[in-house]
Amino acid sequence: MKGIGFIDENPEPEPPLDTRLKYQHLIDAHNLASPCPNECSPVNMVAYRFVKSENITLDDFLPTEIEDKQKPGYNRKIKNQAALCHNCAISLYDNAEKAIYKLNYLSDRFAHAFAGRLIAIGMIDETDGLASKSDESGHFSFYEYINSEIYTNFAVFTYAA
Repeated sequence: MKGIGFIDENPEPEPPLDTRLKYQHLIDAHNLASPCPNECSPVNMVAYRFVKSENITLDDFLPTEIEDKQKPGYNRKIKNQAALCHNCAISLYDNAEKAIYKLNYLSDRFAHAFAGRLIAIGMIDETDGLASKSDESGHFSFYEYINSEIYTNFAVFTYAA
């Protein structure tokens, strides 16, 4: 029945998902010979991220290339084109224990760059971007879509020991 307000018989169509990448300009600046990102796909999963404070902001979800420029004395050695591509993504983890282990390891090696870091937990889905496959350390690269704001999906989970 029309007009009762329970079911919209003519719902507005959803706008198409804009799958342009938020940080495509970083990828383009490298003039990579192979596609970037490569072998990535949309995912629906829980993810973990190193963050700077309990008040999570967009600054906690910047690509590695931008983050590295903000760390005094930290100079990442980029070895190949695949690494350049991953450097234009956000680093996430698929496992809490592995994220804690990695943060403790990095804090020991680069205390000036990782001091006071926390680990946040959040959901990412197919409307947020593209994920690479996780490596043995649980790390994966995430290429955020232009209209996504995944930082709003995350909350502090734990302090690294």
